Amino acid sequence: FWDDVTMIGNVAPTRGDFHRFFNLHKYTKSPVLIALVSGERAAALEHQSDEEIGKRAMAIFVEYVRVHSVPSLTRSRSLSRNPRVQIYPKASSPKHVVVSRWGKEAHSLGSHSFVACGASLADYDILAMPVGETLLFAGEATSSTHKASLLGAYQSGVREAARIISTTNKTARQPN
Repeated sequence: FWDDVTMIGNVAPTRGDFHRFFNLHKYTKSPVLIALVSGERAAALEHQSDEEIGKRAMAIFVEYVRVHSVPSLTRSRSLSRNPRVQIYPKASSPKHVVVSRWGKEAHSLGSHSFVACGASLADYDILAMPVGETLLFAGEATSSTHKASLLGAYQSGVREAARIISTTNKTARQPN
């Protein structure tokens, strides 16, 4: 995995079909990729097995990396004749695949946050503001940098966990 690259976008040739990949290594210190599927393609995939979906995601990812020389992925590294080797040397089948089927999720039915007419990205930051030191908010709707995504939800959880730790440490240091 790449320590310095967290997102690769516009990957699939078909709209909504594994169009964005997130590398969570920076956050988890484990080789974790998240692939996004949206719209009609997401609904169609909900009927396939996790294994079939994982194979499809990796096929699209590996083909994209094999075909494209992406300067933002290589940064200071020079591109070789085989960009797949240079950019993603450990491309292999996933050890484990977890698939969320948001369209079947009773509480969300596939929904996520979006910027409504008259709203702005600043509204995501407002939603992230704590109320005092005891009521904190996390979730993709509180991330203006990775809105409407699992990565935004994850990072906001990390943000609020750090806030809890900071608050707990402050409280622990105060004399009785």
